[in-house]
Amino acid sequence: MESTEKLNKSIERVLAFLNSRAVGFEKGIDQLRNAEEASRFLAPAFGQQAVISSRALGELRRLRQALLDLVATGWREGAAADALNEIASRSLYTIAFRGDQEIALQPVHEGAALSVLIRDVAGLIEAGQWNRVKHCSDGACSATFFDRSRNRTQRWHSFEICGNKNNVAAHRARHA
Repeated sequence: MESTEKLNKSIERVLAFLNSRAVGFEKGIDQLRNAEEASRFLAPAFGQQAVISSRALGELRRLRQALLDLVATGWREGAAADALNEIASRSLYTIAFRGDQEIALQPVHEGAALSVLIRDVAGLIEAGQWNRVKHCSDGACSATFFDRSRNRTQRWHSFEICGNKNNVAAHRARHA
């Protein structure tokens, strides 16, 4: 159960981060436009680890773009995978032992949110869940979501918002 909870927290953090760009339901504002705004936006998901310096902000933006490219193209896009590996190579952790069956990786530098995101992405990949992170199929929507459907065929971040709109438009086009 604990690993499921960890995975769900990782999913929440990664999605909040990917949707920090100017997506429609975030009022069209890039939440990483400056260090202060980024700290405020990431605080609910990262707590005190969300204090973002100006230097770390550039790396967060690079990471976000690399991850968005990987969601869109899969691992076929070498530049995105290279950028992710290069950013991850600077991610430093200490290991905290919490008992005979539990360890915790704790970021050791001021770019802690970046390190946590790298760890979250690695956890999703290791759990075989990265391919469930998708972009909404609605052309006017740029939201990223986690496909929780059993057969991994979810197309819209929200059926009520994007799915219904697209289905109504398709219905009208067929009957026009």
